[in-house]
Amino acid sequence: MLEAAQRDERVRAKRFVALALMAVATLFSGVVVGVMITTHVAEQAITPPDPKTGEARPPETVALRILRDQLAQAEGEAADTIREAIRHEDQRLRTAYHTRRRRLYWGAWLLLVGLAGLVLSARWYAALDNPKPMPKSLADRPDAAAWMAARRRSVVAVGVVGGVLVAALIVVGIMGRSSLPPEGWQPVPHAPDSPKGKGGDAAPEAALPQPDRAGFQDDWPRFRGPSGMGIVPAGDWPTAWDAATGRNILWKTALPVLKSGAEPIEGQKPKIIPYGKGSPIVWGSRIVLTGGSEKELFPLTVFCYDRKTGKLLWQTPVPSPLFAKKAKKPKKGSDEDEFAVFEDTGYAAATPATDGRRIYVVFATADLAALDFDGKILWQRHFGQPDNMYGMASSLAVHDGMVLFQHDQGGDPADKKSAIYALDAATGKDRWRTPRLVGSSWTSPIVVNTGTRAELLTSANERIIAYDPASGKELWRAEGVTGDVAPSLVFGGGLVLATNQYSRVVAIRAGGSGNVTKTHTVWEAEEGMSDASSPVCDGRLFFQAHSGGQMTCYDITKTDPPEEGMKWPMGHLVWEKEFDAAEFWSSATLVGKHVYITGKKGKTYIVTLGDRFEHKGTNPLGEEVFASPAFGDGQIYFRTTEHLVCIANKPGESAPKAPEKKAPAKAVAPKPAADKAPSTRPAPAPKAPKAKAPAPTKAPEKK
Repeated sequence: MLEAAQRDERVRAKRFVALALMAVATLFSGVVVGVMITTHVAEQAITPPDPKTGEARPPETVALRILRDQLAQAEGEAADTIREAIRHEDQRLRTAYHTRRRRLYWGAWLLLVGLAGLVLSARWYAALDNPKPMPKSLADRPDAAAWMAARRRSVVAVGVVGGVLVAALIVVGIMGRSSLPPEGWQPVPHAPDSPKGKGGDAAPEAALPQPDRAGFQDDWPRFRGPSGMGIVPAGDWPTAWDAATGRNILWKTALPVLKSGAEPIEGQKPKIIPYGKGSPIVWGSRIVLTGGSEKELFPLTVFCYDRKTGKLLWQTPVPSPLFAKKAKKPKKGSDEDEFAVFEDTGYAAATPATDGRRIYVVFATADLAALDFDGKILWQRHFGQPDNMYGMASSLAVHDGMVLFQHDQGGDPADKKSAIYALDAATGKDRWRTPRLVGSSWTSPIVVNTGTRAELLTSANERIIAYDPASGKELWRAEGVTGDVAPSLVFGGGLVLATNQYSRVVAIRAGGSGNVTKTHTVWEAEEGMSDASSPVCDGRLFFQAHSGGQMTCYDITKTDPPEEGMKWPMGHLVWEKEFDAAEFWSSATLVGKHVYITGKKGKTYIVTLGDRFEHKGTNPLGEEVFASPAFGDGQIYFRTTEHLVCIANKPGESAPKAPEKKAPAKAVAPKPAADKAPSTRPAPAPKAPKAKAPAPTKAPEKK
């Protein structure tokens, strides 16, 4: 009897071992399956199948797409730098791709081993299960207490193994979910804001009408073009035109205007106020503008014109709760009667944006809407009455199926009224929202690739902040420019460059985390700071213009010793030039090696971006201009106060006009600028609206 009892105990011990092996094999197989699923999902995000054929495509990331888009616009050393970054990114991507493939290959073999172990341990467990006539009762067992203790230990052991298995599967599931693309993200072969804008192989949404390509290839999908930094590849672009004679004017279309209520001066025409100062965007055969006024007869409106002829195709009013309140004639002194913007700014200072599927617009009233290319409103959001004396004038950006909206407001950052949003392009719902400790600003965000990652860059009073565009997480911040910040920043040569009147020009090396002011500030300068016009940079030379007619050019790769009271090395000023009676409100555009910049009086100055100043010509439009031009397919599209104008080279009319004879440009000039701030650069106190000299600049800049 004793021998039989001992034999039974040994069998039970073996059965417990077999059960434990089954649990381990199950856990092992579950982990392998989880890793394989996670790897497969990651691979599909990087190598999505062709939506038309279902066939696999080469691996590609957002970073690689952005680099390729930038390469199409770069030349010389900048292009070589981008090519090297593409090679590194491509090598890293392919290495990761092959690593995932090997992981799947060995995962399949490990899964086979795990399943084999599970089957063998299960068969062993079943073989040990020899049925007995009847188990002995505890009373008949000589070691009842020991048997019960062993039984409890077995149950606890099995429970622990099972718990570990469940926990492991939960962890694997969480890890797999964290690696999935964000909800609503749609991998496409080219970024939605690709400069070519053909949409690649991405299938258009069947429910949305698409604009006719009509032979056009180049698009201008947002403020300052595809990159948001005013960069245009070299090509057959017009260099001479004259609206008075019709020279190289392909077509000219009248725009709605507002007339000032003030009495005109005798012998002069009534003052014409543009219905909007936002810049045009171009996609396929369409050109889109916005307009607006507080008058009930002039609601917020989106206009669409034919790119070939300039003919108005449609116009769509965008309702606003703020206009609805005005229509009810609220009592004076109530909150509903407080919102208004300056006449010089207007209600349509921000430039629309498009991803080729929808048109996205924003107005001074903080009303943001999406329309299809037939003018139908698809969704609309109102972000409340803005606490901003100029209204919302930051232009939109589109990135990876999201509409990026920099909503800065309030006079004091401590009010915590500002935030940056990423809205789902299809629905308008928040993908993410990140609060910003800044006050009102009128700059527009840009998304750049720094060579290692994509960064969403913003500039406002006192702070330059970079975010992860996918999640909205703050990556780094640095002390930037101060005051009422209107010029948007640019990125070149690895540096983030910001400028603002009464403040400084500052160059911050991209990357890092946290507050990088002390570690990443490269240089600063106090000559020629822009007050409205956004700058350009070719990767070595940085160009900016002031509304007083002053141009300055810096070499961002060189520095001079810091002046007294300055924390950082001085930027190396290459040249500066002043044009009499020129006022620059619109932003500069770098076209190949030449800068095109248009003054308020409608004259476009073309200068060489080089180590010495060279004026290539001046071309008049005969009307005031605040908006920045759009470029595409060898044509330039200007919005003047009264017209939409298309300029293109006509046979026999392309010879450049002789430049105006002006005083030569000054080399590294020590002359103090009139707007130079004290060396201590205290943050300027908020200015009353009437006392602000460049009041009309804030809205025109963010077109």
